[in-house]
Amino acid sequence: MIQSLFMLNAATGDVIIEKHYRGQTTRALVEVFWEIVSKAAKAEDVAPVIPTSKYYLFNVLRGGVFMLAAVCKEVPALLVTEFVHRIADVLELYLGDVTERSLTAHFTTVYQVLEEMMDSGIPLMSEPNALVDIVRPPRGIGQFVAEMFTGRKSSVAESLTASATSVIPWRRADVAYATNEIFFDITEDIDCIIEPNGTVAANAVKGTVWCSCQLSGVPDLTLWFNNPSVIADPGFHPCVRLARFEKDKIISFVPPDGPFKLMTYTAASKSHVSPIYVRPTVHWHASAARVSIVLATKPIAVGGALLRSTITSSSGVGVSMGGPGTGAAGEDGAAVEGVSLIVQFPPAIISADLTPTKGHVAYDTTTNRLAWTLGAIPASSAPFELAGSIHIAPGSRPPLEPIDATLHFSMTGTTATGLAVRELRLLNDSYRYTKASRAILRTGRFQIRM
Repeated sequence: MIQSLFMLNAATGDVIIEKHYRGQTTRALVEVFWEIVSKAAKAEDVAPVIPTSKYYLFNVLRGGVFMLAAVCKEVPALLVTEFVHRIADVLELYLGDVTERSLTAHFTTVYQVLEEMMDSGIPLMSEPNALVDIVRPPRGIGQFVAEMFTGRKSSVAESLTASATSVIPWRRADVAYATNEIFFDITEDIDCIIEPNGTVAANAVKGTVWCSCQLSGVPDLTLWFNNPSVIADPGFHPCVRLARFEKDKIISFVPPDGPFKLMTYTAASKSHVSPIYVRPTVHWHASAARVSIVLATKPIAVGGALLRSTITSSSGVGVSMGGPGTGAAGEDGAAVEGVSLIVQFPPAIISADLTPTKGHVAYDTTTNRLAWTLGAIPASSAPFELAGSIHIAPGSRPPLEPIDATLHFSMTGTTATGLAVRELRLLNDSYRYTKASRAILRTGRFQIRM
């Protein structure tokens, strides 16, 4: 399936690591790919599949690194793309962040992981739990000292582990914990494009349900959401029984041991709003313009009511995990965190003099980019403003290129769709365990045009 896999620096195009599964592949493919990247406005805008005369090039951008898979035969495109994403997820588990520095510092571990995950370019093993048993994560001081006494030097297991031979490929049967617990994170990313007149040109919400499981034995779990009708285009971990969800909108699964991605989805409705609104105005006068950007919080209305997923926990079997509540930005002490606005001015702008009422501003004259950092915005706060003037060369006309701004924020305890975990039951065992869920709303690609 995959002929070769290259890992490139997304800023320079240099090859960091290359792995060939079916013969040597020339690096000329990398040059073809990098020529396409250099023509794109942003690295994120590069097409995920690029056809050439002999190969199909599948690429995934992760942490400043392009993962480029060369395929020479017709294969399902989503299969290759999903597997390359899985490689990136596994490497993040091993290295923390997938960067050029981490890849070069632990290149032996990376090659061992790639060797175990594919056999002759065919996906072989992609479950992190099984891989960690076969290829140990990079050594720490404790592991180094242990190797001195045990005499074991290789980071690859000498024999097949229990997880590699388990009937359930993503979980071994001999898991045991003194304290049993399971936690869920519902993370939603809101993508939006707002026109200069304030109308929403595009709006979408993408969600991910993360799970961290530390339960003994082989637990069989059933999970209910408070309002599954908001879920569209779901994608599940292989542990989920699809027939049960398609019939009853209930997630029945035997979870892997440790952290994993339970499901992804998009919002069924396109009418979601952000907890922050931005109102920009630009008025040109000769070779200067007066700029005013007003930023403030607002409640999130979902289905005519305010919903909030609160963090709840309990011990036992089949206890409720929370549901609809009341809260939004500006209510019940909720706050929006990590708020920043990145304004990209056209090349014709030669200077900018803007002053905020909150936070601080940094202007980079090289890239014509201004960063307004506000941090956390408290509840029920008054609007904040970034105001001042921008200038072009005397005698020049105002630039035709638009001024684009990108908004960033995150908010804990709220989702745009109002989705929350209502109930979780353990069916095949009776031990006590702790369970909890929380919701996080953040920006994906949130663009404001001026």
